[in-house]
Amino acid sequence: MAGRGQASGAAPLALRCERLQARLAAWRQGLRQAEARLAQAQSFLSLAPKAQEVLEEAQRRIQQEIVGGLSDLLTFMLQGVMGDPERRVVCETEVDARGQSQVRFFVQRASGEREDILAGNGGSIANVVCTGLRLVAVSRAKRARPFLVLDEPDCWLSPDRVGPFVSLLQKAVDAVPSGMQVIMITHHDVHDGAADINTLELLRQDGRVKVRSRIQRGALSGQIERIELRHWRSHEHTVIALGAGLNVLKGANNLGKS
Repeated sequence: MAGRGQASGAAPLALRCERLQARLAAWRQGLRQAEARLAQAQSFLSLAPKAQEVLEEAQRRIQQEIVGGLSDLLTFMLQGVMGDPERRVVCETEVDARGQSQVRFFVQRASGEREDILAGNGGSIANVVCTGLRLVAVSRAKRARPFLVLDEPDCWLSPDRVGPFVSLLQKAVDAVPSGMQVIMITHHDVHDGAADINTLELLRQDGRVKVRSRIQRGALSGQIERIELRHWRSHEHTVIALGAGLNVLKGANNLGKS
C-alpha cells in the first residue's frame, strides 16, 4: 500500500516540476529578450548626445537661412527708405535658457558698429523694420486673410522719407502672390509716393465725417470692398471704399481714422 501511495503522489509532483521548469525556461527567454532590448536602448541612448548635436546644428543652419533672407529683405527696405547704403539690418538667432529660439535685430554700419533698431534715427528705423516684419508675417500666414492694417507706420519718419516709404510699401504689397490688401493710416501727405496708389482722405464737412476716395485699382475677388460705419464714435454714417493692394487713409487728428 505504501509503495502505491508513494508512486501515485510522485506523478503529480513530477508534473508540477515539469510545468515549473517550462515556466522558468519561458521567464529566462523573456529575460534574455529584455536584456537584448535594454542593450539596444543603451546603445541608442549613447548616440543621443551626438544626435542632439546634429539636430541643433541643422536647426541653426535652417534658422540662419531663414533669417538671412529676412535680413536681406529688411536691409533692402531700410536702404530704400533711408537712402543710406552703408547700413544693413542684421538678424541673429539665439537659444534662451528655456531652449526657445529667439531672433535679435540690429542695424550694422559698414564699419561694423551696431545700433539698436528701436533707437536708431529717432525711431524711423523701427518704423521700417516693424513694417517689414508685419508684411512677412501676414504673407506667410496659411489660414489668415492676407489683410493688414498699419496704424501710423510712418510716425517717426521725416516728411521727406514718407514718399519713398509708401512707394516701397506698395511694391512689397504688390509682390505678395496671394494678393495682400493693406490699409495704412497716416497724417502725412503721401501724394509724392506711387502714382497709382489708393488714397482715402477723411475730412469734416457740416459737422460730419466724410471720405474723399481715389481708388486706382478695385478690390480683387475675396478682398474687402468697403467698410461702413453707422453711429460709431465720430462716424454718423461713413462709407470707406477699398481697393486692391495698398490703401492710404489720411486725415487730421480726432477724425476717427484708427
